[in-house]
Amino acid sequence: MRKRKYCNIASTQNTSNVVEGNTLMQYQDLSEDDCLARLLDRLDNKNVCQKFRSNENNTTPTTHNMVSTIHIHTNHDKIDLDMISGCIPNSAYNKKRFAAITIRINEPKTTALLFSSGKLVITGASSKQMSIAAIRSVLFMLKSIFPHIDIFYRSHVIQNIVSNVAIRNLVTIDVKRLHKDLGTRYHS
Repeated sequence: MRKRKYCNIASTQNTSNVVEGNTLMQYQDLSEDDCLARLLDRLDNKNVCQKFRSNENNTTPTTHNMVSTIHIHTNHDKIDLDMISGCIPNSAYNKKRFAAITIRINEPKTTALLFSSGKLVITGASSKQMSIAAIRSVLFMLKSIFPHIDIFYRSHVIQNIVSNVAIRNLVTIDVKRLHKDLGTRYHS
């Protein structure tokens, strides 16, 4: 299988600041709303293209993949995917196999699926900022192809986050109670 190629949109990102996390015990003492607020604050203040650094004493979750969706609005009803696939490098479109154009973005290293209805799905991001940077890259490409059309987006929604955390020195954990209380799913 050949190596995939990604579009390169030049940008300068500051990757020197990494916020250190708190221990698991501090999170257990928080209310559900405070814990969610801390997690969202942590995701919002994370650098765009850098994964969380982890060390042995850190129990901060590491985000591996984030899937987010937006809706692109234009002056026209439909987006011409045939024209876009011919103009954007490292894009693939076969309307007989799949209804969207696949755009591989180099910086940040993500993949975008653009449907003719204007729905845009960003995969491969590890933070909200990385996802927004990928959205802006796609909008930049579209505005360079269609300079006479007004293009903007609305309703950025994070659909899924895949992350993990290593908890050291943990004797037992009541998985059933944890999933019952938090309403999460468990995959072994």
